[in-house]
Amino acid sequence: MNKLLILRTFLIITQLLIFASCGFVEDDPVAGTAVLEVADLESDCEVDTERIKNIFSEDVKADIACIQQQLDLFRYVRRQNQDLLTKPDIEKFIRQFFEEDQQDDIISGLDLLFQLNTLILRDEPDQMQVKNIEPFFELLRVVNKRAVTIFDNIEVMQKLKSDEVELFKKRRKVLEEEFIALSKEILGLVKNANGPSQSINIQKFIEELSKDVDGFEDFQKLISSLLFVKKLFLGGDRNFINSNELLRAFELFPIFAFRGFDVYLQKEEFFNTQGEYYESIADNIEVLVRNVYEHQNEEFILTVTDIHNFIDELYKESDDDTDETDEGIFSIFRNSEGDSPSKKEERDILKNIVRSFKRDIIGGDTEVFNYSEVEKTVALIIIGARTFENVTKLNDLVEDINDKTPEERVIIRGSFVKTFSELSKKARELIVGNTDFPKRMRLLKFIQSIAEDTDYIDLDKELLNSLFSMKVAVVG
Repeated sequence: MNKLLILRTFLIITQLLIFASCGFVEDDPVAGTAVLEVADLESDCEVDTERIKNIFSEDVKADIACIQQQLDLFRYVRRQNQDLLTKPDIEKFIRQFFEEDQQDDIISGLDLLFQLNTLILRDEPDQMQVKNIEPFFELLRVVNKRAVTIFDNIEVMQKLKSDEVELFKKRRKVLEEEFIALSKEILGLVKNANGPSQSINIQKFIEELSKDVDGFEDFQKLISSLLFVKKLFLGGDRNFINSNELLRAFELFPIFAFRGFDVYLQKEEFFNTQGEYYESIADNIEVLVRNVYEHQNEEFILTVTDIHNFIDELYKESDDDTDETDEGIFSIFRNSEGDSPSKKEERDILKNIVRSFKRDIIGGDTEVFNYSEVEKTVALIIIGARTFENVTKLNDLVEDINDKTPEERVIIRGSFVKTFSELSKKARELIVGNTDFPKRMRLLKFIQSIAEDTDYIDLDKELLNSLFSMKVAVVG
């Protein structure tokens, strides 16, 4: 994947403008050069174009400074407007002086560069103000500095064991501080941009940036599906993002990045009990949900197919996959005999659950979630997470109870009754008065559908029917 196509384009632009300003326009450009020599321009720096590709994992501030030093030569290039760098001027230069087999790739990268500049620094499409070169490179320096620390921490945290909890907590704190600092520094630069809000087609932008990815068609499908996240949290058109929405994204970045990685990096063995572990997950989910953008109730947000595409990606085999087993990911699907579905079987189970959930629990169009239905889904996810948290807390209380003395059992029984009462009260608070909670659910049909779709969830159908008959008799 060519992750730094935009940055590489900047290097190419720098090179061609150096040629123009020094009277070298009659020379043929050197193809495939890894290091740009700029000594003839009274500069002693070199830019290693291979090293700078590691901007997220290696300190490349010297290379960034060197590139910026050469971009200062823009003021010597004759243009219609000395305050502007325009895409047509550079494109014309590329067509005239670069080899034909290079031109399309360079111009494609040039287009991405100007789109990004338009979105972040609010310049008109296909042009960049010379004064915006400095903030653009300051943005690169900030990203490089913070990203190196962030990814170093994540790499270390992924490898920590259960006896390294204190080190995990320290690294977790550093990670949170780095996310906050990165957001603050980027906002300081972006908020100074003048001009009206500009917009770009984010789907086409990401697809063009990622066209070298292996299995691009599948990746393209995934990106298209995941754009519902942009609409859900930033508002606006699903396929477009504007400068004001980008500001909101940077403001929310510390929350989403930290909470998202927290769920990803936390391990059950880092907690005293299983209940504490699931409480942490539920807390993180609630924080994320509080930042959902408010839409009109009937506004389209996502489809069942979007979720299915994400599930496909979750179970997609990777060349780096070292897991030799074919067992599914989630222990909840393990039956009473200890058998687990294969990854492919589990993938299909999850897809069927999503479809049944939309049809029987949420209702409405069986293929589409509007905003009010997303709110209902989120409410149920939170209730489900809290319920699972509470059940594990009760399980923690009675764990190994047969090994306890009679006196200890009496104490545990008292704690169990007290905890059960508290958890029941919390459950009522979550449901009663919650306007997002579905008023009507075909719960029996939903559970029966799940049971019919898999042999790995043990459900007694007669018992289920009996329980729901009791529900009708007691509460109607």
